[in-house]
Amino acid sequence: MNEENAQQSDAPVETEVKEAPQPTLADVAKKYNVEEEVKNFQPQVQPQVQQPPQYAQPSAVPDPVSDLEGWNKYQAYQNTVIGGTLRELANSVTEIRKNAELEKLNTEVNKAVAKVTDKLKIDSIYAEILLEKKYRDDRIFKRIWDNRNVNPNALNEALDVIASEAGKVFQVRSDPQLMENQRAAKASQKAMSTTQQKSGSSEPLNMSDTEFDRWWATNRR
Repeated sequence: MNEENAQQSDAPVETEVKEAPQPTLADVAKKYNVEEEVKNFQPQVQPQVQQPPQYAQPSAVPDPVSDLEGWNKYQAYQNTVIGGTLRELANSVTEIRKNAELEKLNTEVNKAVAKVTDKLKIDSIYAEILLEKKYRDDRIFKRIWDNRNVNPNALNEALDVIASEAGKVFQVRSDPQLMENQRAAKASQKAMSTTQQKSGSSEPLNMSDTEFDRWWATNRR
């Protein structure tokens, strides 16, 4: 009796190992307080530029003493020219800034796509489509992406979550029945090729799959 108790006590006790739950985008947003940062974000409002009145170019520079009115019009015209030049310069700077922001955005998108592509082992075009749809449909990921400059770590973790969730979709599972059908078809090809040999040789049956594929491609009609 004591021996049975000793054997039972020596038996290993099986413990159930529970996998840690996968984080969600909501968990990432909560961890990095993305919601609060979005609420406190104040967008920059571009002031409306009022167009100054247009003045005609005078034929000659008027005398400020004898023609005060003409001189004032001349000064107004000069101010108009200078103002127009400054506006053109401001528009050029704005265009340069937009191009720089677009280039930066493309770089950030390519970086995010590369991260998801590397994790899922898929073509980058599919990763880009996945992220674009996620940004359009998932408001949490949209907030995280729009807030990426303030909190880049939140974006990195969000991309990991998206890749983990999408892995179930892109994962390739082997069908046992399909593999069996392929094996049976290969065996049938080998048997048929042996029958067609004039000498009745069973050499194809002894070939490996790679050797038989090469032999079949050479000898089939």
